[in-house]
Amino acid sequence: RNVGLSNFIRPFSQALLQLSLGLILINKYHGLIYGFLIAYAISVIVLLWSAKLEKKKVYSGTAYWEQIVIHKQIPLYNLPAVLITTLGTNFVPVILTILYSTNVTGQYGMLASTIGFPLGLVGAAVAQVFFPRVAKIEDMEGRRRLVERSIIYLYGISFLFFVPVIFFSKPLIMAVLGKQWELTAEFAGVMSISYLFSMVSSPISSYALVSKNQKTATVITIVETITRFIALYLGYYFKNSAMLSISLYAIVCTVIYIYYINWILRLLDSNLLDFIKRNAGYFRYDLLLVIIVVGAQFLVSSKYSIVIFIAAFVFIMLDKFKFLKFRYLS
Repeated sequence: RNVGLSNFIRPFSQALLQLSLGLILINKYHGLIYGFLIAYAISVIVLLWSAKLEKKKVYSGTAYWEQIVIHKQIPLYNLPAVLITTLGTNFVPVILTILYSTNVTGQYGMLASTIGFPLGLVGAAVAQVFFPRVAKIEDMEGRRRLVERSIIYLYGISFLFFVPVIFFSKPLIMAVLGKQWELTAEFAGVMSISYLFSMVSSPISSYALVSKNQKTATVITIVETITRFIALYLGYYFKNSAMLSISLYAIVCTVIYIYYINWILRLLDSNLLDFIKRNAGYFRYDLLLVIIVVGAQFLVSSKYSIVIFIAAFVFIMLDKFKFLKFRYLS
């Protein structure tokens, strides 16, 4: 509740402050920056104060300092990791503009605003629930069950959203947005592969805080950001192709997301391969779907391949639901 209140106040106060300071200050850019910083400060103060009222304790400066020392890994490692992740995500449009053109940047921006929307929405909602729940569990086995159950649910939601886009990004996006967004549709086809795993890895990544492995998580984040930028540049260096840059970028993101999921499971004395084996009934038809749809796209017309995909996709989603019902919901 306190986190939700803080997240509600931050964008509201940020918009109000940036508008007000933009009218008052001569330099409008300063107004945007100051409004952003002050809004974040207000949200932090509200979060601390609401927690203080809820616990009905009077925290002195010494008590706050003691908590900072106890949880020193959070500001030392988690804050830089969040900053690096934010820079790595927000600098992609800047790099695309430098390497290619504003048109390519706009096409990529439309991808993030449309196809990427469920990723942020579901990921943020689940993360806010997942972290406090897993933090309350004392035993390793209980934590492992919660993490694995979260992976199962998140993968099912992600599968539902992104698999259709992976195979039919062009007809789907161009039917909705128009032919002028053809490049966005091409980007969506490859980026949805990484989105498929990002929706799983992002919410459960907060387990690194619970297990006090922020340092390793920060190193992974730094490597991820660097390799993302290298991938974008290699596409430009070898072919001067925005599509190649985004494809390499998607491959790098996918590999790192899968590695991150495996790393989280390893912290729980498990690994991704064992997890898949224990839940083979949930994943058993995924590869078959890829073979059927790819084969249909080569052997029959696009109209019939869509029909085949819909039939296979519905069958697999029903099969996944049956597995969930008997394994996790019964």
